Amino acid sequence: DEAQTAVIARTVMTDGIPLGTDGRNFFSQEQGAEYAEGYVWKWHTWFSFYVVAASFATLGTTTFAARLPFALFGIATVLLGYLAARSLWRNRAAALASGGLLALSVPFLILSRQCRWYTMAAFFTLLGLHLYRRVGDDERRYSVALFAVATLLFHTHYFYVATLLLTL
Repeated sequence: DEAQTAVIARTVMTDGIPLGTDGRNFFSQEQGAEYAEGYVWKWHTWFSFYVVAASFATLGTTTFAARLPFALFGIATVLLGYLAARSLWRNRAAALASGGLLALSVPFLILSRQCRWYTMAAFFTLLGLHLYRRVGDDERRYSVALFAVATLLFHTHYFYVATLLLTL
């Protein structure tokens, strides 16, 4: 799956949009169901492809460049887990436990090193919950930030923004 993200990101660099083919190879795992007319990718949201394309443009087309943005989102999610727990419970031990348990979670660590949207979804979901809790403090500022985060989450994965909004 993560190779699919990287090769589709390369089509963003050459064609400007995610495509299911580079003109020579086809990137389907579902017999072509993932793309629309003109091989335009429709199976996943496009944000992760653009993130990887930007990383490729900056660092070169390498495995490191493909995985780095998602590892950084993983680190940011751990830090945000600490901050959100600290804000919610006002207890340093609970905050350390929250961030520490996430940092030691083997499934989370495995997903964090993959070139895939998983850590972006975790980060934006947790940030959305944290912002929602703070809406009463400064209604307009946190409401606008929550809307921006929900929009980013929507472009990361449709299902998770629906889950976030239903939770809120």
